[in-house]
Amino acid sequence: TAGTTLCTLSSHKTTLRSLVCTLTAGTTLCTLSSHKTTLRSLVCTLTAGTTLCTLSSHKTTLRSLVCTLTADTTLGTLSSHKTTLRSLVCTLTADTTLGTLSSHKTTLRSLVCTLTAGTTLCTLSSHKTTLRSLVCTLTADTTLCTLSSHKTTLRSLVCTLTADTTLCTLSSHKTTLRSLVCTLTADTTLGTLFSHKTTLRSLVCTLTADTTVGTLSSHKTTLRSLVCTLTADTTLGTLSSHKTTLRSLVCTLTAGTTLGTLSSHKTTLRSLVCTLTAGT
Repeated sequence: TAGTTLCTLSSHKTTLRSLVCTLTAGTTLCTLSSHKTTLRSLVCTLTAGTTLCTLSSHKTTLRSLVCTLTADTTLGTLSSHKTTLRSLVCTLTADTTLGTLSSHKTTLRSLVCTLTAGTTLCTLSSHKTTLRSLVCTLTADTTLCTLSSHKTTLRSLVCTLTADTTLCTLSSHKTTLRSLVCTLTADTTLGTLFSHKTTLRSLVCTLTADTTVGTLSSHKTTLRSLVCTLTADTTLGTLSSHKTTLRSLVCTLTAGTTLGTLSSHKTTLRSLVCTLTAGT
């Protein structure tokens, strides 16, 4: 409660596996630092004016972090020479920030994040990041920052964007994004998927009035399946690349919609299923 502190858990060998903590106004959870820490589960609720200190260690095996942040709270940086954080479930409300996940080796596999008005999810950057699943819900005036890394193996991205929200660019020297499921509503934009090597295999997209899907361009793009539903006043951007292996395109166009150009030096479009209604 107010004015209290949980002291540091430090030891040459600490095998603390589970920590459940509730912090109220004016309280602090001290650093968990050790030469060897095997903390596996951390469940933390932060209220106004509270801070969760840094989890730093030469070897940290934190596997699960469940965190709820309310107004004016901050989740400190998760940094370590070796971090095996596998699951992060985070709810951010107004005026809250999720600190950077940076490490020489980060094996974060699952990130479930809900952002409300005035919140930001900081960059996921690392020399090696194996983030496999990202489930994100963005509401008005929120932004999902860039996912950039020398090696990123993001395999699944499920994103819901509402009015006045933006999904930032997914760019990397090597990106193996395999599945993108995206729902765009009025006045939203899906940023460009651009990379030297992109293996996006499946794109499922629903566009409503006044929305746009950004260009899919790359030196090598292996987009295999595109399922798209366009309603009035929507446009599907151009699919252009030096090598495009788009194999299946399923598209439904309603009044006032346009399907952008399919142009490439080499296009192996194998299947095109298109339904056109009046005015298309």
